[in-house]
Amino acid sequence: MRTEQKAGVSRATAQHDPEKLARSYIGTATALRRPTPSEAEYYLIYARVALQFAEAAGRANEREKLLELSRVWMEAALQEERRVLHGRASRRLKGS
Repeated sequence: MRTEQKAGVSRATAQHDPEKLARSYIGTATALRRPTPSEAEYYLIYARVALQFAEAAGRANEREKLLELSRVWMEAALQEERRVLHGRASRRLKGS
C-alpha cells in the first residue's frame, strides 16, 4: 500500500482516522504560530480532507460523493468569508 505524508499523517492513517488528519492540519497552523483558524479556514480544512479521501477512494461513486462534499465545504467557506467581510464593512460604515 502506497502512503503519502501530508501534514505529518499518512494517507493510510487518514483513511481510518479522519479526525486525526483534520487535527494535523490544525496542528500545523499552530506549530507555525498562526492565530487560531477562522471558521472559514476550518471549512477549507474539511474540504481538503474530503479531497484527500476522494483521491484514495476505490469506487467512482464514493469519489463523486467526496468531491461533492468538498465542494460544499468550499462554498460554505466562501459564504462565511463574505459574511465576515460584510460585517466588517458594515461596522466601518457605522463608525464613520
